[in-house]
Amino acid sequence: MPMAELVVAQEASSSCGDCPDTSMDNSTLAPEASVTSSTTTRDAEYFRSDGDSVFLVDGVTFKIHSFLVGRDGSAFEDMFTLPNKGEMAIRGSEDDPIELHGDTADQFRALCWALYALPTEIQTQATTDINLPRMLDIAEMANKYHFRSFEKWSMDMISKYCLRNRKSSKEHLSTCPPEVIARVLRLTVLCHRQTFQAQVERIWISRLGSSDTASFSHAIEVADSFGLRDFQGHAYYHQLLAMSSDVTPGAGGIATAFEHPSLNNVQLTRLLSGYWSLTMFWARFAEHGVSIPAASGCDAARHHPNVCVKAWEGRWAEAVRSEKVLTSPPCDVLGKCRTLQAILGSDSVSHGWANAQCRRNALQALQETFDELQEALADHFLGPPKDDAPDETME
Repeated sequence: MPMAELVVAQEASSSCGDCPDTSMDNSTLAPEASVTSSTTTRDAEYFRSDGDSVFLVDGVTFKIHSFLVGRDGSAFEDMFTLPNKGEMAIRGSEDDPIELHGDTADQFRALCWALYALPTEIQTQATTDINLPRMLDIAEMANKYHFRSFEKWSMDMISKYCLRNRKSSKEHLSTCPPEVIARVLRLTVLCHRQTFQAQVERIWISRLGSSDTASFSHAIEVADSFGLRDFQGHAYYHQLLAMSSDVTPGAGGIATAFEHPSLNNVQLTRLLSGYWSLTMFWARFAEHGVSIPAASGCDAARHHPNVCVKAWEGRWAEAVRSEKVLTSPPCDVLGKCRTLQAILGSDSVSHGWANAQCRRNALQALQETFDELQEALADHFLGPPKDDAPDETME
């Protein structure tokens, strides 16, 4: 009898709309030639003598109990219960195992651990003794093969561990390798954990702002994969700043190539578009500044335009031409805005204002512009949001 092979289509079960499929789900059965025992090895722990279903994963054979694998609404449930051409249900054998594609032996071993774990072992995962790599494997496999309860449990444990000390500087996601936070963010999207996803994004954006250069390309890759527009804006922005501050001329000493070993042509084009848009924004903003509404009690006809507005315009002109602002890269509009806020908000610039509330209004207008700039950061790299816009092909 030909071997039953479980072919897994890598399809994301995320909530990101029309973003490209990047991950795990949906299974179909397809026949393939038998696998000889000489090409495989038995798993040391999960090849149970009393098991009644056999899986081949990444060259390793697992023999486990079908009632465990077929529960919790998993993708294996129908395969174990529906008859196969009038014979016994498909459960595989050593000569004819169920082969899983796209998984590693460690991932399937992690799933087996969850299926067989004792209550004390389960409880341990709720403490600092959690085995995070294994728990991430469980979450990925549970999501891929639709183990609903195991997905929720593993994501709860991951969230609890990663955000345990989120109010301190010792939270795990603030210091873990970039590939780990990338993996966690992927899972939050695939498992529809919106609150956790927002928290992971905020932590990662903070890391990007701290010049965690190893995270930049990882952040762009995940953001692009799932179409996380706000996160894309910050990821591209910090990547652009890193490239702007680390410029090395070519052999001729004049021209500098715009390139990056981890980015493709579409991503490089987005960075160039962002650079142009951000520098054009700053040129306009530095020249015109912000509008200042007259405060209650301030003479809007005479005093406000002749005293308050002129005082603000004078200090604005000095501030935008200050050394601290000019030394920031041309595209670092967020950094320039923060510097302006520090300069114009200091006590040393309070002179010349007959109405203190007008000055507060001016600072509030600057803060609102800064907030709007952060919210629309992705527009500079991706263009304005377009309804039903086709996905770009990543070259």
